[in-house]
This record gives sequence, C-alpha cells and structure tokens, in this order.
Amino acid sequence: MNQLLSFEGDASWDLIAPQIDDALSELSEPDREALMLRYFKNHDFRTVGSLLGISDDAAQKRVSRAVERLREFFARRGVAIGAGGLAVVISAHAVKAAPAGLAVTISGAAMASAAGTGTTLTFLKIMAMTKVQLSVTGLIIAGATLSLIVQHRNQVVLREQNNSLRQQIEQLENNSLSERSARFRGSPVPHLPAPAIPPTASSASPTENISSSNLLARLSKNQPHLSSEQAEKFLEDNHRSASSLLAVYRTTANSAYLDEAMGKFPGDPQVAFEAALRTGVAPEEKRRWLDALKKSAPENSFANYLSALDYFNSGQTDQAVQELIAASDKSRFNDYYAERSQANAEALESAGYSEVESLVATAMGPEGLDQPQLKALKDLCARMVELANSYRQAGDETSAQAALQMAVSLGENFDGSKGAANRPPTTRATAFAIEYRALQSMDPAAPFGSGGGTVKDQLDRIAQQKAGITELCNQLDALYPKATPQDMINFLDRARLFGDESAMQWLTQKYGGQ
Repeated sequence: MNQLLSFEGDASWDLIAPQIDDALSELSEPDREALMLRYFKNHDFRTVGSLLGISDDAAQKRVSRAVERLREFFARRGVAIGAGGLAVVISAHAVKAAPAGLAVTISGAAMASAAGTGTTLTFLKIMAMTKVQLSVTGLIIAGATLSLIVQHRNQVVLREQNNSLRQQIEQLENNSLSERSARFRGSPVPHLPAPAIPPTASSASPTENISSSNLLARLSKNQPHLSSEQAEKFLEDNHRSASSLLAVYRTTANSAYLDEAMGKFPGDPQVAFEAALRTGVAPEEKRRWLDALKKSAPENSFANYLSALDYFNSGQTDQAVQELIAASDKSRFNDYYAERSQANAEALESAGYSEVESLVATAMGPEGLDQPQLKALKDLCARMVELANSYRQAGDETSAQAALQMAVSLGENFDGSKGAANRPPTTRATAFAIEYRALQSMDPAAPFGSGGGTVKDQLDRIAQQKAGITELCNQLDALYPKATPQDMINFLDRARLFGDESAMQWLTQKYGGQ
C-alpha cells in the first residue's frame, strides 16, 4: 500500500514511457504476452492462463516475473519504483491510440493471415472481446495478440502464418542478425558441385562442460522430476498443449508424451525439433521431421543448419552446402532454448518444487534441460571444416574460405557477441568451440572482421572469453551457498535477461564480501 501511495502516477509514467518499448522488448515472448493480457487488457489470472494454455498459478508467476524484470530494467536506468507501483502505472497509462497507419498495417496483415485459414470472424470476435488497442508498444502487442489467437484456436496453419508476421515485427526491433546476413550475402559462397567428403554417423564430440561443479553435485542428490500423476495433472491444467506435452516428455523421459505431441501437433516447430533430435530415430524418419521443422519455421536458419548436418552425414554434400547457403541468407536463429527451459520450469513448479529448485535444475542441473542441438552444431562445424579441406585439396581456396567463414558465422549466432549474452555458459562455450575450430583452419595472419584485427586476434579473444566464463562458474561455486533462494531466482533471471557477467557482478556485490 505504501508503494501505491508513494509515487506520482503521471510523473512516473513520464519517466518510464520513453523507455517502455525497450523494456518490453527485453522480456521473453511468454512473459511479454502474459504481461499484456494482465495489465494492458485487464484480464484476471484465470483468463490469462486459459488464453496462454497454462494454469492460473503459472500465469500469476509469469506475470510477477515479468513485472520484476521491468522493475529491474528501469532501476538500472535510475527510475526507482516498486513492482506494485510499476504495474499500476503501466496499467493506467500505457494503452493509448497509435498512429492510424500503424494500426492499418498490423490489422491488415493479421486479417490477411486469418482469412487464409477461415478464421476471420473468430479473429474479429477476439479483438472485440479483449478490446485490443495499439499503443507506443503497438508492434509488440500485435505480435502477442496474434500469438494468443494461435493458442486459442490451436490451428497449425494459422500458427505458421502468425509466426511469420511476428518474426517480421521482431526484425524491426532488433536487426543485428539481419545486418550480419546482409554482409554475408556479399561474400563468396562455396562452389557447386562440392567435392565429396566421406559420409559418417554423428560424431561423439561432447558439448562443452562448463558449469558450477559444487552446485551440480548438490542438485544431483535430489534431481527434480515429475511422477506420472503430477505429469497428468500438469497436462490437464494446460489442456495437453504441444508445449506442456514436450515439457512432460523432457521431465519424465517418457517417450509416450512425445509420441502424443507428434501425432497431435506435427506442424509445431518445437515438436519437430524434439522429434528430429531424439536418439535412435531412423534416417528417413529424421529427414521427415527435419523437413517439417524447416516448413514450420521458414525464417529460422537453425532448421537449415540441422538439415545440412543430416545431409553431410548421409553423403549428400551438395544438398548440405545448399542448406548452409540458405541459412546464411536468413536473419533469424532460434534453437528454442528459452521456450524449452521455461516450459520445463513451469512443469516442475506444478509438481510442488520451489521456484528456485525448478529454475536452477532447468538451467544448470545434470539431468535438467537436455540440449542435443549443441552437440549437433559442433558436429556440423567439424563437417564444415572437412568440407573446407576438401575444397583446398581440389585447388578451390575461395570456396574453402567461404565454408570456414560460414562455420564462424554459425558460432556467432549464439556466442553472446550479437545480442545473445543471456545464453547459458554451456551454450556460449559450445559457440566459442565452433568458432575456434573454424578459425584454427585459417591463416593466423589473415585479416578478420572490420576492425583491422587478424584471425589470431580473434582466436585470442575467444580464448579469453571462454576463460572468463569458467571463472564466473568458479565464483558461483563460492557464492551459491551464501545466497538465499530468492536471490538465486534473481540471479538466474538476471542471467537470462542481461547475461552471465551482469548477473555474477550483482551476486558478487551482494555476497562477495561475506
């Protein structure tokens, strides 16, 4: 109550309004959608949960987490306001009319998407029911609204079209990957036909094991998991959606839940992801799901990378090179880590585990969120280096360099240097390993990048960054026993939002001197 009475509403809004777009864009998509429904559309938590396909409790926790992340964003910029006050200020002031041209553009695109699937009338009803208004954050709200329609209708075709629209909106907000793709388009690409390299099954290269050893040892003694009863209750609360089925599959290791998701949601990109990367799948089945992933996420270069590896392993080198060229021409890369980890944490919380247990186990646990894509991408890098060597043996140094540069670009997608500092340590270490291996096959004295540096300079930078991640994990070993459960939640939230370095700096400042 003191928080609600202590701020001047209009004055607070004047401080945060210029930054509200940036603040909302830093939220994950699920958190942003929940926040929009609760405070921009004034829905209660039951309605929020129903529209998002999650339980009431999960909706409340997601909204609370989103508000806290907004509060931290503004606090770092000198705007101190409590979470309760912030929610009231946003709810009271944020929804305003946007320029008419923007409304027409977004509404027209949405109507075109809906018309293609016979759901125009449903779209109009939802728009009327939720009283959607476009504000200074109109692009983000429109993307969230369209996503909610998909979840409400649960239609695969509409999901594909809506995802395409949302991806276009996100490109307007952050074009770093687009700029890199544009630069790459002007670079040489490997010539076809490509020289043959021997087919092989997926190699045994491990993912980078950079994590906090003491913390993992403590977690492994009591690893959170879902019983059959808890799994069914979670699925019932979440309407057996694709996301909930996959979360239960990952937290129980029961493949029957994946089979159910594959049968009900064959056009969902995350279902295709899990189906294609599961172990023991037949080659023709793997190819079918890789093609499904490319179709369901046409702007996501990650699908092309996985497809390229499969073609390499089956000896179809030309097809693999074509997939790599297609990947380099796209402006989006998403390996679904954020979506998968959040769904896992919500499943564990539904089983009665505390928020900190769920988050820590999902982010860092030895049996937490499996990331098969990391090993796959490392294997792909190895094949790309083999391809470059084959080009060199054939006397085509231009194609060799193009293949190696593609491998470096693959690592840059998730090494933290291109706006992805919130990747977990293991992911970033794997990205560094990919870049390092490709750069080692280049001339150390050759120029690299636009800053006047050399390949050797880049190798030294990567080695320093990897050493820095290892040091951060060692610091966490020392600080974790001192941190309260709530501060561990704050630490993991900060790591996901602002990166490991920022989160560790905060934790060190709070507990380093104790």
